[in-house]
Amino acid sequence: MREFYLHLPENYSDQVPPLPVLISLHGGGDYADANMAYSGFRQLADQNSFVTIYPQGAIYEEKNSTGWNTEFEGVDDITFLESVIDWTIENFNVQPKEFYAAGFSNGAFMAYHMACNLSHKIAAVAPVAGLMGITTYETCNPIHSMSIIHLHGELDNVITLMEVMSICRSRIMEQPAVLLPTGRILMSVMFLRRKYFSQRET
Repeated sequence: MREFYLHLPENYSDQVPPLPVLISLHGGGDYADANMAYSGFRQLADQNSFVTIYPQGAIYEEKNSTGWNTEFEGVDDITFLESVIDWTIENFNVQPKEFYAAGFSNGAFMAYHMACNLSHKIAAVAPVAGLMGITTYETCNPIHSMSIIHLHGELDNVITLMEVMSICRSRIMEQPAVLLPTGRILMSVMFLRRKYFSQRET
């Protein structure tokens, strides 16, 4: 059985305009409750009036780990996340067209996977310290243009910034923008611009 946590902002009401929703995807080996505790999104939600959801990735007992499956075999995380979205729309005063996904590390891979496979439910994604997986890339078929902000630290030694830029070039993507410590933008270009994102309209 899968689970998730949902946080309503302090000013939530059925009488106010529907609120946007942020889905926060934890990294590999992590848990939804820990993500809810350390991400800081609840405080931002209270200040800026949006709902936050913290889904739990699959628990792999044989590996003593957790994670998101961005392949099309085994655990079906896309169906799980879509059911979470549908349940939230049915039970709370939220804006169906304003669901956003942010993910860290393995959660970033899943955020990209959602952009490609749940574009009918997701408005935009914010992957942090992760990439678009090969299977996701090869099967990506969103139904509308997708806004993406990709965040990556230059001290990341698991998935390095140079690796990200190399993969971007090999996949005919534009390079990510790089913000120097001085605040100067080294490269101010879109991170992801493939034909299906740049040509399709909402």
